[in-house]
Amino acid sequence: MNNKTTQQNNTQTKQQKQRRARAVPAPTRSRVSGKVTTAKTGSKLSERHTALRPVEPIPTDLWPDPHALELHATIELDIRALDWLKTRISANDRLEKYAKNTRTQIWRNLAAGAALRAGVEPLTWARIVYWVRWPDNRKRETSNLQPTAKAIVDGLVDAGVLLDDRDEIVDGPDARRIYPNGPHRVIIQLWRKA
Repeated sequence: MNNKTTQQNNTQTKQQKQRRARAVPAPTRSRVSGKVTTAKTGSKLSERHTALRPVEPIPTDLWPDPHALELHATIELDIRALDWLKTRISANDRLEKYAKNTRTQIWRNLAAGAALRAGVEPLTWARIVYWVRWPDNRKRETSNLQPTAKAIVDGLVDAGVLLDDRDEIVDGPDARRIYPNGPHRVIIQLWRKA
């Protein structure tokens, strides 16, 4: 019986050693040299593990404006009656879904009404730029108003100015800031291919 127990212990020990040998240690970065090494062997990992390479080459024909454009329409949204802080939708907001939906509907209806009043002709493709004026010089990121811009684009679709807001039809919306400062103002520009 003693032999049997010893054999079992030896077998378990061999299996544990094999498991440890198969285990790949996690890579670590040395505080001193900054080199990526494995904890067990201390060897450098090969380049293929440390540097990410693109799956395919990056295209050389990427341009921000691949099309010649001409201005189709400029629409100003009349926001004088709105309380800016209670109606704008910022990417930094943590709104409850019903409050966000209420704000979205305000901007959507505002954009649809403004486009219908302006008599904007329908477009098959558009680049949309939205301009925002702020009342002061505080540091702001106009691009944080992207959820507001999305609601405005949906309003333009509702008004029949755009067929849809998918990528093949709409380029943007791109955020821009109006200087000099003054009362809040939102202007939408629709550009078409020349």
